[in-house]
Amino acid sequence: IERCLEIEDIWGCVPSFANPVKEMLVASEDDVCEVVKRLKEAWNIGEDGILSVTDLLESKNIKVVEIKADSSFDGLSGYVNNDENMPFVVVNKSFDVERLRFTGLHELGHLVMNLPEEMEKKEKERLCHLFASEMLISQDTFVDVLGERRSDISLQELKVLQAVYGISVDALMFKAKTVGVISESKYTSFCIRKNKSLAFKDAVERSSYRGVEESSRFDRLVYRALASDMISCSKAAVLLNEQIVPLPTKDAMQHMASTITEKHHIHRFQVFCLARAQQHFIAFVTQQRKHGVSLQAETYRSSGGYLHLYPCKEQVIWNGLHRQTQFGRTNGRQVYLKISTVGHYLSKFS
Repeated sequence: IERCLEIEDIWGCVPSFANPVKEMLVASEDDVCEVVKRLKEAWNIGEDGILSVTDLLESKNIKVVEIKADSSFDGLSGYVNNDENMPFVVVNKSFDVERLRFTGLHELGHLVMNLPEEMEKKEKERLCHLFASEMLISQDTFVDVLGERRSDISLQELKVLQAVYGISVDALMFKAKTVGVISESKYTSFCIRKNKSLAFKDAVERSSYRGVEESSRFDRLVYRALASDMISCSKAAVLLNEQIVPLPTKDAMQHMASTITEKHHIHRFQVFCLARAQQHFIAFVTQQRKHGVSLQAETYRSSGGYLHLYPCKEQVIWNGLHRQTQFGRTNGRQVYLKISTVGHYLSKFS
């Protein structure tokens, strides 16, 4: 959190959190459902599945901290220096994605719901569980999909909901019991079967949501500051707590560009790079041939160690990982770049 505050200070930005349901007193399950409804309206979330809970929280200026811990720890939430404008959520990234999503929203419940101080801790936790469940899939949507009353629900149906809404099968079955879609006895039978059958337990607990829950705001701010020459490479390495490979010198890149233009009759060759260490390389390539036709090269696939570039009119992005780029051969309108995947660039050059 301290490093996050530092990079925000470098940028001169002071994110402020606004709680649109702060004045709503929450003392019952109906109150929780109403808070979720109001919050979704205020944040324009809608009733479709939330693609990324982490992105949602960070977009609302809630700092998300991911740590590796043992299974006894799920998460916690609070405010930096007791300032309600700077909330944070800590989650245990050792768990599967469905549990990460549920935990993040459970902690959001603690932050936004106005729960009575005299309420017992166990009841607060129960209502925050309900809040998370409602945020992932509301009771109205749940009933619309499965029906008001069922004698049983197949595992296949639940796995489909799990994949769409990013909520575990266990949480879905508990919700089915809570809203009255299935009976108490049917839910008990489900729990007994899960405890007795390892194969069924594995099928129930196997993650099927394909979304990714990973905090990225801090990294983006650091790399943006690095690309904007607001911090040095060494400062970025300290903030990120990882080694950063510096860019080649400008003279080296100019020599490379000169070699390219002489060999392939290209009047100008410019490359601007922004990257995320060990994950993404983004290259903007502009070519202008001597006869005056201005083209931009689209990089869209790699094959046999070569990056295939196709001229087009739109600026495009390629994601990959490489440190050394050597201009290769041409074939008609296609331009090939030889790629050596041994490192990464973290700033820009031209």
